[in-house]
Amino acid sequence: MNVAQAKQIDLPSLLAQLGCQQQPVTRQGLWYLSPLRDEDTPSFKVWQLPSGLWCWKDFGSGEGGNVIAFANCMIGKETSDKAISDALKWLDRLNGVRVAQAPVKAITAPKSGQIKAIQSDRFTLIDNKRLTNPQLLGYLDERGIPAKLAQGFCGQANYLDNQSKKKFYGVSFPNIDGGLEIRAATAYKHHVNTGAKNISFIPGQKKEAQSLHLFEGFIDFLSYLVLTGQEKPQNPVIVLNSTAFAAQAANYIISNPALAETVKSVITYFDNDDAGQKAFDRMAELFEPTGHQLGDCSYIYQDQNCHDLNDYLKNVPTENRTAFIKSPVKFFDSSATAAHRRTQDYKPKI
Repeated sequence: MNVAQAKQIDLPSLLAQLGCQQQPVTRQGLWYLSPLRDEDTPSFKVWQLPSGLWCWKDFGSGEGGNVIAFANCMIGKETSDKAISDALKWLDRLNGVRVAQAPVKAITAPKSGQIKAIQSDRFTLIDNKRLTNPQLLGYLDERGIPAKLAQGFCGQANYLDNQSKKKFYGVSFPNIDGGLEIRAATAYKHHVNTGAKNISFIPGQKKEAQSLHLFEGFIDFLSYLVLTGQEKPQNPVIVLNSTAFAAQAANYIISNPALAETVKSVITYFDNDDAGQKAFDRMAELFEPTGHQLGDCSYIYQDQNCHDLNDYLKNVPTENRTAFIKSPVKFFDSSATAAHRRTQDYKPKI
């Protein structure tokens, strides 16, 4: 079984084979008691995309993704962290799992610009075009992100909230499955399902770069470019879009031949909070058997009492930011824990 075949597996059929029963919940989608942990109230949602592929999300743990991501979680619970190849073997050993069929009525809509509107459970994407809205550009400017830089990586999405029937617009950032992470110029942070929610990958300008940089969100990634004076990243970059996707990011690096052959170290710029620490822990566990060095740069902005990289960009005066460029990456053994990285003396591993 290959990746394309695995993504076609009918997830409800797979769950039924594992002994999971659909629960009587009136909300959209199919709901189950999570097979990944013990619970009394169903919080494990399964739904089908217009393409026919199935996705899932465990609202109790924050994890989610496609069938392969589910298999990885199941294997990780039973044994240890496994790569995609082991997830495929696990799926292949299961008998009688049906291949997903496309919905009888795939949702389509008239074209708006160059993109067809696509509907998810919650949102309908109307269009995604060049970022020009003054309010959105002002929102980014308040965060220290120049318009020209943002326009090189982001778009402007207009979308409908199917529940409230209100229209929104926001800064969009694509992921590797064609989905859009959308940040409105308000407190809202939305994901529109033009594909499964997933990580984002930006190739670097440097050929055969030995280091890959990892960020929680795209605002932090853009902040990094501002702080380092780059229009495009020299090294390859992965944006998690959610700390729950730490495992997906590690598997992407390990299973991608071009990255697996060249990348020797992964440098993280996670938030200074519990979620950031847990994401670092997860990466440390996954890279322990691969020999990748794991780097941490969060101490630079933690020392300035900043929560994340954008917080550092906004609050530290320009003349004081030279420390960000001059400070060395703090490398640790891949077995280092988040607590360890926060308490030791941060001597670089040479």
